[in-house]
Amino acid sequence: MKKNILFEKMFFIILLISTIYGCSDMDADYKNFIKDGEIIYTGKMDSVVILSGKERVFITGVFISDPNITQCRIYWDSRTKHVDVPVERVNGVQKFKQEIPLPEKLYNFEIFTLDQNGNISVPVSASGKSYGEKFQTSITNRLITSAEMDETGSVTIGWLPIDKTLGAFATEITYVNTEEQTCKVVTSVDEEQTILPKFGDDQFSFQTLYLPDTLCVDTFRTIPAIQEVIEYESPTVDPITEATLMIADFETMGEVWDIGTIIKERGKKYYQGPSGALSAGSFKGLFRAYKPGFDPVIGVKDKVMKFDIKVKEDFKIGNYKMVAIMHDTWGWIITEGFFPLKEDGETCSTDGNWKTVTLDIPYDSFKGNGDNYGIVCDGADFDLSNILFDNFRIDKRVEKEVINFSNRAGYVWNIGNIIDDENGGKCYQGVANTPKGSGLVRDVAGDKETTPLDYTELGSKNYYLAYEIKVLSDFALPSSYNMTWILGGWGNLLKINNGFFPTEEDGICKSTQNEWILVEHKDLALPVLSEKSYWGLVSDDVNSSFDWSQVRIRNIHLRKR
Repeated sequence: MKKNILFEKMFFIILLISTIYGCSDMDADYKNFIKDGEIIYTGKMDSVVILSGKERVFITGVFISDPNITQCRIYWDSRTKHVDVPVERVNGVQKFKQEIPLPEKLYNFEIFTLDQNGNISVPVSASGKSYGEKFQTSITNRLITSAEMDETGSVTIGWLPIDKTLGAFATEITYVNTEEQTCKVVTSVDEEQTILPKFGDDQFSFQTLYLPDTLCVDTFRTIPAIQEVIEYESPTVDPITEATLMIADFETMGEVWDIGTIIKERGKKYYQGPSGALSAGSFKGLFRAYKPGFDPVIGVKDKVMKFDIKVKEDFKIGNYKMVAIMHDTWGWIITEGFFPLKEDGETCSTDGNWKTVTLDIPYDSFKGNGDNYGIVCDGADFDLSNILFDNFRIDKRVEKEVINFSNRAGYVWNIGNIIDDENGGKCYQGVANTPKGSGLVRDVAGDKETTPLDYTELGSKNYYLAYEIKVLSDFALPSSYNMTWILGGWGNLLKINNGFFPTEEDGICKSTQNEWILVEHKDLALPVLSEKSYWGLVSDDVNSSFDWSQVRIRNIHLRKR
């Protein structure tokens, strides 16, 4: 028992001596280690992310714990290049973001922090990429399949799919609207169509947008491309041909006279009427154009005045008086037919589309030599601002000649004569005391081997009967009479009970004051015409005879509605 106790005491003594000796050696090593001063590491940057950009990168991260950090040092290119960024620490977590301009390539970065004593942190490594000209030249615009305008004035763009490998994500379209404002529309590359409302030009520009990677801060854009728009054309507008004599199209010619304005809609300029009604006698010029050297011979029988018109919203039309000026010549008064009407005869409408209005130029008129053309309003009981005008022009009349006595077959049937008219053409002149049932004029196209008419369009839906007439002096009319037109054969008759002559007052056929007057029978439906060659006019007076010696007729034709 005593031996055990002695043994334990000796073991304790030996352990104590060994411990004291070991501590002495350790202390010596520590003193050697800190002989040049203690090494202190600053806190490193956390959550480091490199954001890519266009010829630049952004180094981002956060400082969490060390409040003594005063600087951040960033190395790249194997520590051959670096930048020192001052840091002003605040309490708590602090974000860090530093832009570094760099040429296009992939970079490996080492990021250190330092304090005011020069103590440095352990490095944090991260990689990032700068993009530049090489990437810019590799991207392309998205392709368009179509760009068409509809009747509402909106343009619909159709797109082809695009490869999104390089980061294409959207397309930006720039266009001018109807208020002449520049608009931008951004559409995803996943969309197959894009709609541009209130389009006010004939083209737009577009460029495709790219983000090379999900960490890129800069959007790359393709070079802007220009796309022409296919404008909407209403099928009711008569085409402009080489034979058309354009006076004002408001794009390159035509101006506001006194009232109204030139506006832009669906990529083109138009004239818009003034706001509010105009009192009678106001004589306000709507639009006009100067056409120096324009052919003055427009008052001939094969010419008409045309203009395109659009009524934005239907409205009840009132009284109006328009005056057409051509070659500085005033006097053509228009009180009907200037505005398109619905079947009720009261509602002005084009069903929201463009339509062409055709008006006959008074024959043998407007032979002046001035350069001024236009339309003047001498009063209107309605608001003209709801109406747009375009393409004020002179055009060739569309008609089917039946008998004109000059270049088609036409001759006296029973009584009367073919004589020269003052324009160098031919006309029919009757004789006195023409009995009923007398054949006046006639054309047998087939028998005379003249060019036959095209019957495919003829009929009440497409054409109506018209002719020119001159009454040399007043003469008495019977209380009732019938004139019978033979249209292609005896099976196709059109009877006119009164109204054959241009002016009939109190049983008197009034003189036309040596003027040729166009008589149109728009209200008389033509029979369904068959392909026959017999055309003519019969005086079918039931009571007495006419004094046809005072009457001349020419240019008998069917006119397109």
